[in-house]
Amino acid sequence: FGLKLGTSVNKETALGIRLVRDLLPDDVVVENVSYVDPDQEEPAATYTLNILLGTVRDNYTGLMWQSCSLGQSWNSSLGCVGESLQLDWQEALQYAEGARTGMDAGYSDWRLPNIKEIASIQNLLQNSTYYPMIDSVFVTPLDSAAPGTAGTMPGKYWSSTSDVSIEEIALAADFSSG
Repeated sequence: FGLKLGTSVNKETALGIRLVRDLLPDDVVVENVSYVDPDQEEPAATYTLNILLGTVRDNYTGLMWQSCSLGQSWNSSLGCVGESLQLDWQEALQYAEGARTGMDAGYSDWRLPNIKEIASIQNLLQNSTYYPMIDSVFVTPLDSAAPGTAGTMPGKYWSSTSDVSIEEIALAADFSSG
């Protein structure tokens, strides 16, 4: 169906980072705002945004995403604030490993997503000629009049998936169109 799962990128290139974790059976998930795609035939909340913690639950994959890109911080009134950072692939893996030892949004098991996981947050219903678009729950500030910024800036984001045939290459999701 034409979905390009990843873009091959040299591991030394600096790209954006978005962390993910698996929802566990004993996780308490506070539901604040549910996002439904208006083009779906059977409306069901695809994502649930936890406004207090700044996390997004994918109700289909069972994954929990940080609302903000690496370098930004979550503000429950404004959304994501600050500038997103870009790291090379090895630095991204190291940062994700460090996130496993700290507590971010109350969890210590964040990781860099594999290419299939990060591809799952693409909005395939939005028409983009060249690149997939990330779902709007990850880019819309809470209040468009406030100084908060989008959680995912247009561009490429690392996955944990490396190229099996070329050691210097890893796969990234390209959300250049929005």
